[in-house]
Amino acid sequence: MAARNRTRFEDMDKDSLSIENLVDQFLVNCQVEGRTPATIRGYREKLGRFVRLHGGTLGEFSLSSARGFVAELQTLEKWRDLPAIKRRGEPLAASTVSGHVRPLKSFASWLYREEYTATNLLTRLRPPKAPVKVIEILSEKEV
Repeated sequence: MAARNRTRFEDMDKDSLSIENLVDQFLVNCQVEGRTPATIRGYREKLGRFVRLHGGTLGEFSLSSARGFVAELQTLEKWRDLPAIKRRGEPLAASTVSGHVRPLKSFASWLYREEYTATNLLTRLRPPKAPVKVIEILSEKEV
C-alpha cells in the first residue's frame, strides 16, 4: 500500500488560512465547550464585523490589525446600521468597543491553544477605558 502524501498539521502553511474560516471553527469550538447561545451569538456578531472590515488570512492577523480595527470602531457612528433609529452623529461608546475587544482576544487565545499561532498575538491588546458610571445613592432624608 502506497503511503499517503498528507501534509501534517505542524507542516502546514497556516499563514494562508482564511480568518473567516478560522472564526467559524472557533465558534464551533465555543459551542462544543458549552458557551451559551447568547455568548456565541455575540461572538459571531463582533468577530463577523472584524472579518468584514479586516478579514484576510492568518498571516495578516496581528496586534497592529486588531488595533486598527479598534481605532476604526472608535470612529464609527452609533446606530449606523439601523436606519429606523435617528442618529445624532455620536461615535460608538467605549463600552461597545470594549465589547468587540473581548471576543477578539478570546479568538487569539484559541488560535494559540490550537497551535495556529506560535504566540498569543493579542496579549498586549487593551480595550479602551470606558467611563465609570457613578450612581448616587439617596440619603435617608431624600428617601
